[in-house]
Amino acid sequence: MATSSIVQELEPARTCSRCVKLDVATLLPWRIALHCHIIFRSELNPQTCTVCEFLVQCLPILPLDEVDISTLELGFKSWFYLLYGGGPTARALPFPEDEESADTEVSGSRYIVWKYRYKPEWPSSVIVSIPSDRWSGVTPTSAKINYEMIMEWFKKDGGLQHSISARVTIPPLGIRLAVIDCTNRSLVPLPTGALYFALSYVWGKDASDGKTTSFSTRMPQTIEDSISVCKALDCRYLWIDRYCITHNDERVRALQIKRMNEIYSNAFVVLIACAGIDPHYGLPGVSRTRPSSPGLNMGNRGYLQMVPTVDDIASSIWSTRAWTYQEAFLATRRLYFTDRQLYFESSVCVESEFTTLAPVLNPSTGARMYSPIRSSQSLGNIFFLIETYSRRNMSFPGDVLNALSGVLAFYEQNARIRHLWGLPFSKHAPASIAKGSKEAVLSIETSLLWALPNHQSWRREGFPSWSWAGWHGAIEYRTVFDCPLQNNALETLEQGAMNIQVELESGTSVSWDEFQGRYAELKENHHKDNARNDNLSRYILVEADTSAVTWCSACTKPLTNHWAVSLKSVEGGSLWFHGAGAGDTRGINSIQYDRHPTRLTCECWGLQNPYMVVHLSYAAYAPNAPGTSPFDYALLLHYVGGHWERLALILDKDGQMKRLKKVRRKIRLG
Repeated sequence: MATSSIVQELEPARTCSRCVKLDVATLLPWRIALHCHIIFRSELNPQTCTVCEFLVQCLPILPLDEVDISTLELGFKSWFYLLYGGGPTARALPFPEDEESADTEVSGSRYIVWKYRYKPEWPSSVIVSIPSDRWSGVTPTSAKINYEMIMEWFKKDGGLQHSISARVTIPPLGIRLAVIDCTNRSLVPLPTGALYFALSYVWGKDASDGKTTSFSTRMPQTIEDSISVCKALDCRYLWIDRYCITHNDERVRALQIKRMNEIYSNAFVVLIACAGIDPHYGLPGVSRTRPSSPGLNMGNRGYLQMVPTVDDIASSIWSTRAWTYQEAFLATRRLYFTDRQLYFESSVCVESEFTTLAPVLNPSTGARMYSPIRSSQSLGNIFFLIETYSRRNMSFPGDVLNALSGVLAFYEQNARIRHLWGLPFSKHAPASIAKGSKEAVLSIETSLLWALPNHQSWRREGFPSWSWAGWHGAIEYRTVFDCPLQNNALETLEQGAMNIQVELESGTSVSWDEFQGRYAELKENHHKDNARNDNLSRYILVEADTSAVTWCSACTKPLTNHWAVSLKSVEGGSLWFHGAGAGDTRGINSIQYDRHPTRLTCECWGLQNPYMVVHLSYAAYAPNAPGTSPFDYALLLHYVGGHWERLALILDKDGQMKRLKKVRRKIRLG
């Protein structure tokens, strides 16, 4: 099924003056290259120069709506990064025999990164240099997909023995699921126990709402190609969110969104369209032909070979979208369609066409493309998951929790981790846990330890300020929590210093213990049209040690890339939180710093409203500093009339907050 080799022979007579000056010999192994080469695309002459022709063939494939960029960069990285970050491609490459040389930046043993300059988020191409005596040849990826290869991957994974249609062990879903019948091209209920595929793709700017039950007319190309893949792999049913989620019943629609964990985890495989910017692009290798990976034979000096890597997945538009995060996270098997390569990933194996067609030259299994950190004892750090998700984009800000609902449900089912407006906590755990208690239990107080390191962040309407969901922008957590599987947390835990009550839409409040007991029936009120008196409001009542402070704008000084925060206690005396603590305040959108006048301009709340510090029970030790005293955290709040709102997380490394007068208060935080 593979096409003929496209390795070109280097012709000195067909080498332009620019490539002669570049001296491609320096791109071969064990030759130190200390700098990158800047190349203007207008300088490339593929018609007259074999090296230019090779470089043009290796150019990264950009989304269709991106402009043509003229400035290119030929850079270098050590083999170490390709070994651990290139995905399954690493298995087919002859890495340096000296392991130490592969694991260093100063070594001459490097690979080439060919990319568009000034756009680090865009795709890049990897070109490896291989000595002649270690060249085993490369069978180029075919222009169209080899479905027999995919079936072999499925068998290697253990997902089927003979054919896909023979596997009908899908567990029953708790909801009625509509799917596309790929044979009749119609929307039908999923038969009990029937196997189905699911699709993860970029919706794009198409205004269509997906309200259709018939697919007799031609659909967007990615949808058409997905149907073709299902039929070629002997799977009759396909689930696509845009067409299979009901639009007529808001209650049923909300239920389906909350059951995304079941829908995607029960799909036999999730087809992931990593290429393109919308559903009209199609799946490469199905309707779109794919370019092969070019090579350049340098004679006795070796070979230059362009190899596909999983960077094509990480740099795709698909990987920036919020909804697609849980679609890949929840899948048990994934087929990634990129412009140059097809990848397969499951809990058992990681495969690619390039790897399958080439001999295995090193024992590396390759880094996984998109796999949460899971083991037989743990589901990994849930805070890292939230951090990663917060960096993604969404068209409708109100979807911030809906687009993560499947992941949150997954953690509740497998690790007994619940959430309140996106803040995770363990079932049965008190709101605050005393220091020294069991580390395998997560309190909601610990989940308050998030910060906004990006200065370009602002409030998200309709969500509480104390939750990361209440802010636009990437967040960072100042702690980790490795979620144990099926954590019962039944032993008695000592209550920490903070008490929390949860306010309902009716204005009444319930204790944290009562909230835990009624968790299943109490639902967050994300949509005002569905407001009920027993819905959760955006407010919590926090009883904790507090200190009244004022914001000392005159002492607030700019530091490199961020601002330090200077506060004054009402009793007098300045407190200056700097370093790591200052980084936590860069996300305050409402505070505008004026470098010259000694005043504070506040867009939202005026100049006279007071500030308050809420002391948290959590304390942490400085990394790489054993024996030092722990540092403390606190929340900086601002009164907005009727309730307080969070501004920042403050880190106190020097014990300055011990100078503040603490008063036990109950405040309404929204």
